[in-house]
Amino acid sequence: MDDDNDEIAFYTGTLKFLSIIEPYQPDRFLRQMGYIQRILLSPYKPTRVKRGKSATSYIAKYNFQPEMWERWQDHVLSTRSRGNRATYACEATPEYIPWFLKISHPTIENPEYCIGDIFDGDQLLDRLRRMVDVVLKWRSLPPGEVDMASAFKMADEVLMHLTGKGVASSATTTSSGNEPA
Repeated sequence: MDDDNDEIAFYTGTLKFLSIIEPYQPDRFLRQMGYIQRILLSPYKPTRVKRGKSATSYIAKYNFQPEMWERWQDHVLSTRSRGNRATYACEATPEYIPWFLKISHPTIENPEYCIGDIFDGDQLLDRLRRMVDVVLKWRSLPPGEVDMASAFKMADEVLMHLTGKGVASSATTTSSGNEPA
């Protein structure tokens, strides 16, 4: 994107095709243009929103000002707003990923067990060591012995250590139910 002709890619506004008008905000994909991704500017607000024919759809209407295209250079994301060029493809500002995960990927936590609330440093370190032991044990298996069932079992063991519930397989009983396996 070093050519002056590529400046139009940084146009910020609405685009229209026939009767469809959509917002175009290049700050939403700066990293794809070779820049460090940062927290986005506020999205364009539609002028009107209404439900579609089904309860799960909606229609958003945006203003379109054709004169913006006559002087599109006045509606380009500024060099300052673009920030710095990236040194590697997925580079982002330090605050971007936590913001993105919070905004785009809300999480649900068990109210009886919240990882951030109950672990002190020693407990966390101990559980991490046990998880690493599980992973190393499974990595030592020959490739032919690792199938999807084994991979899921390993994930379950890691999850049990993470949640502090121990490893169920360490107390597994034989089919008779009398002795540990």
